[in-house]
Order: sequence, then structure tokens, then C-alpha cells
Amino acid sequence: MLPNANRRAKIRPPKRSLVKEINFDESWAVLSAAVSQIQQKNASALSFEELYRRSYNLVLKKHGQRLYDNVRAAVATHLATVRTRLLAATSAAPEAFLQCMRAEWEDHTLCMRMISDVLLYLDRVYARDKKLPLVYDMGISLFAEHVVKHGDHRLGNRLVAILNLEIHRNRQGEIVNRLLLRLSVGMCEALVEDAEFGENYYVRHVELQLLQASGDYFETAANEFLGSATGYLHHTTQFVKDEESRATLYLPESTFPKLVLLMDNVMVGDKLGTVMESADGLKEWVTGRMHGELRLVYGLSGRVDVEHRALRHQLVGIVKEMGEALGRASEVSETVNEAGEALAEAQANGPGEATPTSLRPNAKPKRKNDTTASALKWIESVLSLKSHLDAILATFDNNAFIAKSIEMALADFVNANAKSAEFLSLYIDFHIKKSLKASTDSDVLENAITMFRFLRDKDIFERYYKNHLAKRLLQNKAGASDLETAVITRIRSEIGAEFTSKLEGMFRDMKISRDLSLEFNERNSGFELEVQVLTTTFWPMQSTKDPIAYPTALGEMKTRYEDFYLSKHSGRNLAWLPTFGSVDVRIQFEAKVHEVNMSTYAAAIVLLFAEHEQLSYGEILAKTGIPANDLKRQLQSVSVAPKTRILTKKPMTKEINDGDVFSFNGKFRAPLTKVKVLTVSLGSKAENDEERSATVGAVNKSRKFETDAAMVRIMKSRKQISHNELMAESIRQLGNRFRPSPQLIKQRIEALLEREYLKRDDVDRSVYHYLA
Repeated sequence: MLPNANRRAKIRPPKRSLVKEINFDESWAVLSAAVSQIQQKNASALSFEELYRRSYNLVLKKHGQRLYDNVRAAVATHLATVRTRLLAATSAAPEAFLQCMRAEWEDHTLCMRMISDVLLYLDRVYARDKKLPLVYDMGISLFAEHVVKHGDHRLGNRLVAILNLEIHRNRQGEIVNRLLLRLSVGMCEALVEDAEFGENYYVRHVELQLLQASGDYFETAANEFLGSATGYLHHTTQFVKDEESRATLYLPESTFPKLVLLMDNVMVGDKLGTVMESADGLKEWVTGRMHGELRLVYGLSGRVDVEHRALRHQLVGIVKEMGEALGRASEVSETVNEAGEALAEAQANGPGEATPTSLRPNAKPKRKNDTTASALKWIESVLSLKSHLDAILATFDNNAFIAKSIEMALADFVNANAKSAEFLSLYIDFHIKKSLKASTDSDVLENAITMFRFLRDKDIFERYYKNHLAKRLLQNKAGASDLETAVITRIRSEIGAEFTSKLEGMFRDMKISRDLSLEFNERNSGFELEVQVLTTTFWPMQSTKDPIAYPTALGEMKTRYEDFYLSKHSGRNLAWLPTFGSVDVRIQFEAKVHEVNMSTYAAAIVLLFAEHEQLSYGEILAKTGIPANDLKRQLQSVSVAPKTRILTKKPMTKEINDGDVFSFNGKFRAPLTKVKVLTVSLGSKAENDEERSATVGAVNKSRKFETDAAMVRIMKSRKQISHNELMAESIRQLGNRFRPSPQLIKQRIEALLEREYLKRDDVDRSVYHYLA
């Protein structure tokens, strides 16, 4: 409400203070007596309202400084008496001394709370204005100064010593008053040393000695545990649990991480590496499948390093040693009795191929560089090791760092074996052939893909796999296998369709060929012909001119099919490969007519005897044009093998010699009308050193073209790029097939520069430009 404008405002002088001048000494005498009564536990008769009013008036009349100083002096005087009592208790038992210290401390803090209540106005106005400690805080500080730290920390040193002694006794399994320990530690925390940095008496004096004593204790315990690696794990794990449990009961939160860090460094960081390296250490735990110990070592290792570097380093070394042991075992097993290989081939190939005499169970052992049996054994050994390591990894909680290290170690020793890609292809080949006759283990596909992931030079695997797949397709040992399709599907999902495009093209060729053969046979009745037309770029066979002279009947069928095919696909060239073909021929023998199934080469040989009574080896070689090695093998099949002696041989020996003479065996007999002439197996076997060298040479040649193509694609999209960027991008693009060396990339860059696909920048020679 606004004052009336007509009324005149009056200014009144301030009222005189209602508080009369007071006598400080008189008021202090009352307050001092009250403080003394409080300290003597006789506060019940005091009037806190009167005492508060007196302190209020003293502060109001500017006597705050004197009041503050007098209270400080009174408290200090009282603490001198407390100190005397505590000094007398130093000779008592440790726990009794702690009880006395605790009692004096609790009495003092209670007194200071009551005194600070009386002097509340002194705290609110004077102490805060002058930035002095509050009365309660001043009392705590005086306790530290006149009791704990007085006389060069006489009582304080006794307190610290007893605290360390009681903690040590508790560590030794003795019963101590943990609550008393916790309260004593709390008292030390309350004694502020440096408020600005948050330090207190506990941090500066108690904690330091506690950690020093703890370090010695941990070192002693660790040395006692070192007698046995396994024992060390169990003792240390239990020790750590017990120490953490104790520490949480009577030590501050600020000390717990420091103590744990010290314990981990002494008990684990300084000792675990030595423990793992010992004879009964990590290697024994890994090879012996001691999962309990492995779980313990993983837990201890994680306390000092979340990435488990020391554990991973030793684990990698152990995995490589185990891999090298597999390699040595594989080398030893290559000198084996080949009867084992013959049995494996018989299971895979079935009743379609004969077992050579040298491969029969009673044959003498024969040394070979590589065998299918050793390839299967090596792959299965690696997979067994992988399964073993997977179980170990599970005990490590499938830690990503450890998993990566194990995977790299496995990949290192797998790729250290120059035959690994070939062995994997043989493994797949064996199980696919086996799957045509009986169900296979459902894990075969996963095992194959697991091994495939380890391979770094996947283009070498592709070359072997194409060779084995071609034989399976041409021998009708792949088309009906679900495993065959599944393998290619999984490989495509792993690294892309580009890798499997040629493999899928081989399957398309087989389907198209079946349709063509069906149409051809419908047009030409009287005989049945099945031809597989193979696209040169898809199949590993080299296109050659017709290598043999076909008998008249076969030659006519061949000519008819060529005319039929070229009428549908003009301009194409057909190169015949009779190596994988077979022929069914009806032959009249003296006893009966037999329908004989034999290879195209064998048919070409046998049909010669429709026009000749007898022929020498040289004459057969000249008339058929069959390569000498293949001719001898086929002649063995039709003249030496006991069950299929369609021809007679003079002299009758196992070996085929240049002077041997052959004639038709009209007396041939067989229990069944249909007879199959078995040939020495051409199934999948490991290459010898010469063949492997040729394969590697062909792969290296192919890599040059792939590297060129990758760099041209990069340059087309980028137009301009630095040398380092081109190197990195080329390695990235080719990584799915193989790991190109920097030397190879540099060589191909120089080749592209010479062929003017690229040119160097005029100013910066490390920059390339694409020439369209």
C-alpha cells in the first residue's frame, strides 16, 4: 500500500541495543565450568539454553576470538589428562590398549559434540567468517595433536603397531576383535592431517605401514606356495579370497583397492609367469585337460591383466609345440604299410576299382612320401587338437583375446605344413565318397569348414579341390552327395561366390551334358552314349588333341556325337579326354556271352582283337596311341588280374614288358553275365614332391594374374592412388584367396608400369595414375 502523499514521512533513529555490556571473564567462567562438567560427564545439571545465550552474547559483542581461543585451551588441557591415562595403558595387552583408546576417543567426540552445540553461534558466525575450523573439528584436531601425535607420535606409533599386529594375527587364523579394529581404523581416518588434499592420520601413517607389512607378508606366503605349480594355484586362489574377505571387514574402502593391487602384483604378477613355465605348470594343465587348474590360472591372470598377455604368450607356445608334434607324427606315419591306405581307398571307392597287388594286406610295406591315410590322420589330429583347445577356451569363459591367440597359433602351424591344403581336400574327398554308400558324421562339414578357415592360401586349396571334384564328378561319385553341395555352399558363404564360381560351373556342365546325352541317345537308337562336355576354364584338365586311335565302332560313335554337338553349338572345338571314360562291350566267349564294363583305354585295346589273333606290346602301343604308362596299367587289368583275364599274355608275368605278346582268351569264364574290369585305382592320393612343386608353380603363376587384375580394378575406381594405399588395398582384396607378399605386389606394379596400365606422377613418384 502506497503512503498517503499528504502525510509527511518521518525518519526514526534506531533503537538502542537491548543487550547490555557484558563481562567476558564472568561469562567465560560459567562456560568454562560447563565445558569442564561436560568433560567429566556431569552435563545433566547444565542449562544449555543459558550457556547458548552466554556464548551468543559474547560473539555478538565481538568476543568471538577470545571465546574460540579459550575453548581451544580448555580442550587442550583436558586432552593432556587423557594422554596421561593412555600412556599408562601402553603397557597393557594390545587389545586392552585399543579398548582404552577407543573409550577415550568416543568420550572425547561425545564431549565435542555437546560443546559444539553450546557454541553453535560461535561456529555459524565467527568460525565461518574467519575461516577457522568448527569447534568440533578443532577438538578432533587437538586430539591428534595432543594425544596421538604428541611426543613424536608415541601413542600413535603404539596404535599403528598394534593395528598391524592384530591384522597379522587375523591373517594367521587367530581370533581378533574385528569390530575394535574397524573402530580404531575409523578413529585414525577421522584425524584430519591435510583437509585440502583429503589426507588423514590413517592415510599418512597407518596405511603406509600396513601396506609395507602386507607386502612382506604376501611375499613370504607366495614363496611358501611355490613348491608345486598346481598347489600354488589352489593356495593362492584361496589366499586371495580370504584376504579380500578380511580386508572388507576392517579396512577403509580407499585401502581395499591398494591392498588388492599390492597382493595381485606380489602373488600373481611376480610369480604366475614362473609358475606357468614350471614342469608341472601350464603345459601339463593344457595337455592333461586339467580344466580346474586352467580355470584357476585364468582367474589369477585376469587379476593383473585383463588381456591375459602372459597367459596368451605361453599358451601360444604350447599350442605350436602340440602342432609341431602332430607334424612330426605325420611325417613318421608316412612310412606305413600301404595295406591301410588300400583299405581306406576301398571304403571310399567301393567295388569299382581294383586294389593293386602292392596294396594288398599281405604286401610288404612300401615307403611313400604321402598317403591318403596320413592326410586323414593329420586332419583328424588337428581337429582333435582344436576340440581339445575349444574345451580349454570354455574354461577361460571364451575370452576374446585368448580365443584370437589360440586361433592364430593353430593357423600358424596348420599353414606351416605345406601339404595342409592338399590334406584338407583329400579329407573332404574321402568323406564325400564315403557318404555315397553310408551316412557320414554330421560333424564332417563343420570340421572341413573349420580347417578351411585356418588356411591362408585358399587358392592352393581351390586347385586341389577342383582336381578331386573333377575326378568325383567324372567317376559319378559326387552328383548324388548332399555333402558335396553343402561344402560348396558353406565355402561360398565364408568367402564369397567368386571363389566357388568355377566349382559351381563344373556342376552345371555335368547337368547340361546329361541333357545332351539324353537327346543324342533318343536320336540314335541301338547304342547308348554318355558324354561329359567340360568347359575348359572351369575344369582342371588340360585341353589336348585326341591322344589315341579309337577302334572303328568307338570312332563312329565319337564322330556322330561331334556332328550332333556342333549342330547345336557351332564354332566350338571339342577335345576328347578318354582317360575317365568307360565302355560296355558284349563279348562272345566259348562258355557264354558276357557284358564287360571297362575303361575306354581297355576297350580300345580289347576291340583290336576283333581283327587280330595276337599282338605284341609294341604293336598295341602303335595302333592305339595310348601313353605307355596307361597302356601297361590297362594291359595288367585285362591280362594279369585273375578275375578279368580277357586276354592271354606270354610270358605270364605280373609286369608288362616290350616283348610280351597278347591274344584273345576265348576260354574266359565268370559266374555273372556282367563283368567289370577293375583298374589300378586312380583315386585321390597325396602328391609327391615333384607334383607338389608343379602345383605350387601353377598357383604362383595364377597369383600374378589375380594380383594384376585386383590392382587394375582398384586403379579403375580410384584413378590416382599412392603406393602404400595401393599395397594395402591389394592385400585386402586378395586376402580371401591368399596373402600376397609385398615383393609380389611390387613386381606386379612394375609389370603394369611396363605394360602402360599405370604411370608414375611427374612430381610425386610414389603416386600412380591409371591409364585408360
